[in-house]
Amino acid sequence: MRHREGDSVRTAGLTIGAGCSLAQVKDILAGRVSELPEEKTQTYRALLKHLKRLAGQQIRNMASLGGHIMSRHCYSDLNPVLAVGNTALNLMSKEGTRQIPLDRDFLAGLASADLKPEEILESVYIPHSQRWEFVSAFRQAQCQQNALADVTAGMRVLFQEGTDTIEDLSLAYGGVGDATISAQKSCQQLLGRRWNEPMLDEACRLLLDEVSLPGGAPGGSVEFKRTLVVSFFFKFYLEVLQELKKPGKLLSVPLSPCLAQPICPPHPTPPCRVPKASGFHSLREAPHQPHSPGSSLLPFNS
Repeated sequence: MRHREGDSVRTAGLTIGAGCSLAQVKDILAGRVSELPEEKTQTYRALLKHLKRLAGQQIRNMASLGGHIMSRHCYSDLNPVLAVGNTALNLMSKEGTRQIPLDRDFLAGLASADLKPEEILESVYIPHSQRWEFVSAFRQAQCQQNALADVTAGMRVLFQEGTDTIEDLSLAYGGVGDATISAQKSCQQLLGRRWNEPMLDEACRLLLDEVSLPGGAPGGSVEFKRTLVVSFFFKFYLEVLQELKKPGKLLSVPLSPCLAQPICPPHPTPPCRVPKASGFHSLREAPHQPHSPGSSLLPFNS
């Protein structure tokens, strides 16, 4: 086991001390990304995407990874990514040590999945990603830094070896409830499906049904956030489809018509054809909200 600045590397993943600052975590992950094959660093790259924009440099220098996780803030940038990445929490007490998953039950604060009163969070274990696994992170906020996100998301898909058939799927959202929400039911119903437009249509319908936002959702803007829920998944769908089309991947996967033209068309007309899912019809009805330059509100923007 190799130790460096509060982290350790094991064959199957990376363990980072809970007391490491977010700035240290960013440096540790960047180092691993430069050392390991790309297929093993999908989760680390997704976390880095958020860490580069999370709060300001001064806050990143002071805030700890353990504190960020344990706060379980509903707007957390990192917890949705950690949750879909099968992260585990290493706990310590006078009685010894144990490990619990950072999953939907932990993030919801359920007693059966939480720390015991005498326990402390010692470290965080983040597994390497594997071949045919893709992980992405999404965030929509008023500005790039020093602003709470309207909605955040972590998304992961694992395909059966050599195919575009979904073997495992995890989707987690922040900013749409009192805690980070995992779309577990939707993911279960999509297992075994091919990564194509019929799957996308079904996924959008399922997500809009499962990730329901009450009128008193944190931050308000319910319709705007519903737009982002399906918008983020649409972007994830396109990202993964593009990866599958790269040489050495699945050359037989049919190319979506949207990928034959720029994902960010310079003018709104003619619009890129989008799936017929009911969720995407509602996108055009969502109210306008201010957003940072280059940020995506609709699924056909990058």
